[in-house]
Amino acid sequence: MMMWMGLLCGVALATEPLEEEVLAPRGPDRSSPPKVLPASVLEQPAPKVHKLWPGMEAWHVRVPGVRKVEVQVVGRQGALELLGRDDGTGEAVGWLMDTATQGHSATQLEILGDLYEIEITSSLNLHQGSVRLSVPKQDLGLGLELLGEVLKEPKYASRDLKLYQREQRVWTELTAPSSPRTVASSALTHAWYPADHVYGTRTDLGEVLSLKSRELKQLHREWMRDTPMVVLVVGDVAWRDVVSDVRSALKGAGSPGGFSEEIPFTAPVGQHVVAVDLPEQEQAAIRLRMDAPVLGSEDHLPAATMNWVLGGHFLSRLNANLREEKGLTYGSRSSYYDGRTRAHFTVSVDVAASDVATAATEIMVELARLVKDDVTPEELDAAYRGEVSDWNETRQTAGSAARLYRTALNARLGVDQLQQQVEDRGEVSVEDVRRVAGRHFKPGQPRTWVVVGPRSALEAQFKELGWEVTWVTPEEAIRGTF
Repeated sequence: MMMWMGLLCGVALATEPLEEEVLAPRGPDRSSPPKVLPASVLEQPAPKVHKLWPGMEAWHVRVPGVRKVEVQVVGRQGALELLGRDDGTGEAVGWLMDTATQGHSATQLEILGDLYEIEITSSLNLHQGSVRLSVPKQDLGLGLELLGEVLKEPKYASRDLKLYQREQRVWTELTAPSSPRTVASSALTHAWYPADHVYGTRTDLGEVLSLKSRELKQLHREWMRDTPMVVLVVGDVAWRDVVSDVRSALKGAGSPGGFSEEIPFTAPVGQHVVAVDLPEQEQAAIRLRMDAPVLGSEDHLPAATMNWVLGGHFLSRLNANLREEKGLTYGSRSSYYDGRTRAHFTVSVDVAASDVATAATEIMVELARLVKDDVTPEELDAAYRGEVSDWNETRQTAGSAARLYRTALNARLGVDQLQQQVEDRGEVSVEDVRRVAGRHFKPGQPRTWVVVGPRSALEAQFKELGWEVTWVTPEEAIRGTF
């Protein structure tokens, strides 16, 4: 018995595993901040292009995983091609297009929109018109049917036109003149674009109020007759599953013809200051517009980077100065419009009426800094990273994806060309930004200021700034009659 016990113990000892040294898991190295690696630029696919019939082209983009489908029918001519001007008539044609159709009243369209989460909007702008549909994937068939009606069979009922005319009168005579921001925006547009240029055509309220339903119907027919069109279909749908509904909805729309072309424009020479008296306001709206490089020029990408540094994000130079350092405002910004024949920078900020001179001086200080002192490598890097981030988020929703392809369509550029622009932003240098700032931000270059606020608080400040000012009323600012 003892012998067997010894043998069993020997076997147990022989099979018992040897102890191994257990190493503690190693944690992350926190001795220094981790490196932030630059994001790579994601490749966005080119649209699949299908010729539906002469005058109608389809761009299809599959975006897996998104809930909605975005469909945009873009007519490649606008109010200027239709009427030779934009006096408010073209806007009425576009605005009322989605109000009611021959098959559905305004109330019925509204109910269907609420029930099925369908959004349809229409517009007729300077150089193009469009009808946009956003709809959940499962109701795409119904959405396309309604989109086709809005595009091809708008009703332009006299009752709807009268309501629109009443709203335009109220907006022009009451709502707009009492809004500092609306007054500032309108005054800036009218001060920048002269009335004798097609881009400066003033809205004629009398003309809008005298419009008849039959006139809108005739203008719509003429636009449909002469306008080549593109339909964008963006969402988690295969082309083979939607082509039949797209063809059925758009049958007869689109016509072979020429595309719209932007008209050359030269910025006003020198500095101009327009002030609008709003006596009851405690704040003042300040706007500044300056000439900028046009799309496709050698200065285009450096200008976009420079705008980002100046006021294109929350931590911009303008905001750091006017908001964080001086405490003059809740926020300021700059924007860059880049057309093919016209382009401009716009600075926008609202401050206390007593701080206008200080704010305007600091804006000029920041412009001079960009001319005199170089931007930093950190600013260039942040601008590039921001551009890459925006580009890489393109396919988050059908709507965000559609914006990219609409941009490509409007700019007449391929998606690969837009991607190359993003990548080229990483090559913008300190010298590039200095060159563009010197060309556009130096004193003597075109500058148009608009200040809206109480005259009693502003006149002394304008003298302090040495500005010669043209005073206009809010009504003149809205109508552009100055």
